[in-house]
Amino acid sequence: MLKGIVFKNLVHFEDKISIDFVKSPTKTARSRKKGDINRKNSDLHQAEKADVNLNPPENGLNLFVGANFCGKSTVIELIRRCMTEEINLSQTRSFSLESNAYAFCEFELDSYQVLSGFIKETENSKICQIYKIFLYRHINKTDIFLRWKKPGCRVVTQSDPIFQAEPQEDLLSLLKETEKSIESIIEKIKVSEKSTLLYHKMLNLLNRNTPEEPNWKKIEEKYAATFHLEELEWYNGAGVEK
Repeated sequence: MLKGIVFKNLVHFEDKISIDFVKSPTKTARSRKKGDINRKNSDLHQAEKADVNLNPPENGLNLFVGANFCGKSTVIELIRRCMTEEINLSQTRSFSLESNAYAFCEFELDSYQVLSGFIKETENSKICQIYKIFLYRHINKTDIFLRWKKPGCRVVTQSDPIFQAEPQEDLLSLLKETEKSIESIIEKIKVSEKSTLLYHKMLNLLNRNTPEEPNWKKIEEKYAATFHLEELEWYNGAGVEK
């Protein structure tokens, strides 16, 4: 399940934008669900009074409605870029070169929570580096691990956790409130780059908390790619028959 996206300083969007794709049933709908009938009336009343969601989030239809050039295609394009390990030659342009730009999507992959995206690091009003980022953790664990990649280099998996968060906390919330998480990721990568390849291999062998999966390939296998509207018209549906 694609749970949400957060991005900043890309195309039309200078400020940080956060979009939640998770559909939560309304209080009225929840009270009518079969599973709620067996609950004690007092428990249900107290939960609804406190606006507590008694049911887990469920998938729903999300629609983008807006005028031309308001950013609908930008959001779709950013989702697509978050779904793959590839670092495209034609990058989504930054709104400004005075600060870093980034986009991250949160996915659920089997028993893992995943935050996948990219960071465009700027220095002296120029893009100095582009990183593909993959943060993941087991749904019942607090430790959050990092995989990263930059153009022309292999994927590196950090052996020690980069963040910690309570199991019930969404990974996307790490990026919604502060820029410190982005800065911490970049700093962690720069420290890692100073280490040797042998050092990373030794750490990965010694630390069993860094599995080969989940990874970008798992996202590509589970979720369908997206197409621009112009591409759908160009192929006339032939490219999306499957």
